[in-house]
Amino acid sequence: MNFILLSSRVKESGLEVACKGEVVRLETPPSEGNQSALAVKISDYRLIPLVPGRANLNDPFAQPGEHE
Repeated sequence: MNFILLSSRVKESGLEVACKGEVVRLETPPSEGNQSALAVKISDYRLIPLVPGRANLNDPFAQPGEHE
C-alpha cells in the first residue's frame, strides 16, 4: 500500500510512504452506495521523496541487485 504525505510548506514536496503488510479486516458496506472499510497490519515501510507528476513503480523493498 502506498500513500502520500503532503508537506505543509508550499515550497517543499511531500513524501510517498510505501508500506508492506497484510489486510487483517475487511468490512463490506450493507448497501452498494457505501464504501468498504479495511484495516491493515504494517510490517515495514519506506519513505520516498515525492516527485510531483511521477509515480514510483519500483519495489522499495527489493534487495540491491535483485531482479523481478
